[in-house]
Amino acid sequence: MEFKHCEDWEEPAFPTTGYTKGVNKREYFAALAMQGLLTRVPQRQGGETDLGILEAKRIAEESLIMADLLLEELNNGGQDEK
Repeated sequence: MEFKHCEDWEEPAFPTTGYTKGVNKREYFAALAMQGLLTRVPQRQGGETDLGILEAKRIAEESLIMADLLLEELNNGGQDEK
């Protein structure tokens, strides 16, 4: 599946006045998606989370997919593709 990115997805989500650009919109949306996905991680006894390398990789990949889908939808103006 190939994603079309929002034309300005590389623009900073929160522009700064310093020498750093901050995170871009894709990174920001992916971080928000990752935050939600991490709430689904199973817990072991004692409250420890059970997050293995494969699960962490899957969550990271899904977060980017969700960010790309949101940017694509924003680029389309919220209209379904026809």
